[in-house]
Amino acid sequence: MCYVDNCCTVRAKLVSIFPGILVKCDTFHWCERWDDLLMEKDSAEAETFRGMLRQMLFEVEYSEYQRVKYHLVSKGNRNPTAKEINKYTKATIPAPATLMPRLESLLRYVFFMDSCLDINEQATDDNRQRFFKPLTPQLRRKLDAQKKHVANGCLSDPSFVETGVRIHRVNPTTFIARSARSTGTNENDNMQILRILNNPIVGINRADRVINDHYEQSNERKKVNRLGETPAIMHRTEKIYWLNSLAMSLGFTKEQLPYEVAIPTKMNGLEEFVGMSYELPEVFVDNSTLIADVEGEPASQVMEEQEAEEQAAEISDFLQGINFDEEEDIRVDGDQFDGAAAVQNQEATIKQAIAVHTAKIHENKSTMVAFKRLTEQQPWVPFKPPDTPESEVTNVDREEYALFNKLILEQKFCRRSASLWCRTGYGTMQKIWDVEVANQFKEKIAGDGDDRIVLIHRKSYVQLLQHWNRLEKHKAMAMRAAPNNPHHDSFTATLRRTRQQMVPTQQATNCEPITCPHGEAHFGNPMVLNQTIAAAAVQRGQTNTQTAPFVLRAADPVAANSRKLLGKGFRSKKFCWRCGFKRAYHESGMYGNDCRDNVGREECSWCGWRINAHDNPSLIGPRCARPPKLQETEKLWYPNSDQSKSSE
Repeated sequence: MCYVDNCCTVRAKLVSIFPGILVKCDTFHWCERWDDLLMEKDSAEAETFRGMLRQMLFEVEYSEYQRVKYHLVSKGNRNPTAKEINKYTKATIPAPATLMPRLESLLRYVFFMDSCLDINEQATDDNRQRFFKPLTPQLRRKLDAQKKHVANGCLSDPSFVETGVRIHRVNPTTFIARSARSTGTNENDNMQILRILNNPIVGINRADRVINDHYEQSNERKKVNRLGETPAIMHRTEKIYWLNSLAMSLGFTKEQLPYEVAIPTKMNGLEEFVGMSYELPEVFVDNSTLIADVEGEPASQVMEEQEAEEQAAEISDFLQGINFDEEEDIRVDGDQFDGAAAVQNQEATIKQAIAVHTAKIHENKSTMVAFKRLTEQQPWVPFKPPDTPESEVTNVDREEYALFNKLILEQKFCRRSASLWCRTGYGTMQKIWDVEVANQFKEKIAGDGDDRIVLIHRKSYVQLLQHWNRLEKHKAMAMRAAPNNPHHDSFTATLRRTRQQMVPTQQATNCEPITCPHGEAHFGNPMVLNQTIAAAAVQRGQTNTQTAPFVLRAADPVAANSRKLLGKGFRSKKFCWRCGFKRAYHESGMYGNDCRDNVGREECSWCGWRINAHDNPSLIGPRCARPPKLQETEKLWYPNSDQSKSSE
């Protein structure tokens, strides 16, 4: 089964490639497409519509409800409430015959509420009260496309009885169910990748490393959280090998190592040795001419000579500028090492040496700590939401609500004021609020700590504005949920009726926990730390040798390329002699010898073919041997008729 964004477009192609595959529409993108029809995406009506859309789309089956209930009872909760049960249940998207009436009932409710606003002349000025925009032909086509996905069954979960596909998987370790539906996790991973790569210019190496690490960790978390796999100490095999080799170099034995390589496991019947665990065959050890330099000398002898020369050069640089003939010897008194003075000097020396090599831990500075210090321990505390349960509302919250309503009624503050600091702006309201906070604090001190006086928190104008927006949204949602609405009652009745008529569709299945046995890795050892072994473990053109694990492909020959090979007639001041494109297309100074990657172009400037289509990627542009794409290119490069590219 596969979830895609454009299911009706790519279904035929995917089925031809993978016969029998089920192609479904991603619910995340389907719900997101409704934003084009909403009047405002952040309004109370939009939030109400999304909530009703989720009620219409998902339904908890009876078997799933009973499974979670039995599980909670087995954990000691004898009488779990419906809220506690639905916290762990996984919903199912019904079949088209059940889902289509639910969607039509929701749309009838939305259109009815919008038509009531169209009739009311006083309400037409405030378009935020509408659910949908006035339907244009383009919006009608989008609405029909959304209904078409429902009618074709693109959103409905497959029936377990007919297909045998179970999308609800229960983790055998935590007994929490997960749904293998939608591409929401991929969208979340992509969002996090964009946040990690937040620099305007990111190198290819860093981007490749960050993206690979992020998705590797994401897949590792999914294996553990969803499939119940035993978490590995570390999924980076080369780092575990490096830590083990470092510990063994310090004197630890193999039995004392805390970590063993867990993944990837060793394949049955396959014996491979690469990197630190590789033992060279005798043919490699005895043959001293396997790896040699250009002059034919053994590599080991050349390396020893280079190391000796480098050490001598380092010592010479370190002692440069010191005249041993003129330097006077430091007088050493034997008494200075006796008694308490010697012990004190020794302790001071030890403390100084420890201080140098000890890491200095500084307290992490946060924005909130600095804000508390600058505001004298009186930070801005936001209001609690209007829908907060009464049991969680304190006296401070009630006092803040009362003061806010008082200021709105007396001062006539308006959220649509032209300026924050005008008479009715919320910047002015912030100043008055701070004065009220100070006055209450003053009365508290004058009254010798009277308990009837409640101290409130300071507020910023942003928090005051946000509280007003939440109040307006809460009032609008309360009006939408008012009783005696026939279409809202019809929507609720439709949900109840289709829930009772819904046939069993899905059933949760338990996953078997995956345990990775210990073993040796196939590859991944840090080859940069074992260059000699890694080089000897590679076949170098010896096809008759079968002991090496892989073959190193010979590098493509690089043809010589320079400005002189193009002749004096080439216009190198206007065109880059390496790639052939104009120097204006290059960054400052990045042309000629400094030109890299064909200035980001994929085609050759001479023949127009792609770079990967050339036999030798170094012979492109002015050095290309193919027929030209445009005859004018040669005239631009060689304006003098006496010389041309063909006369090179």
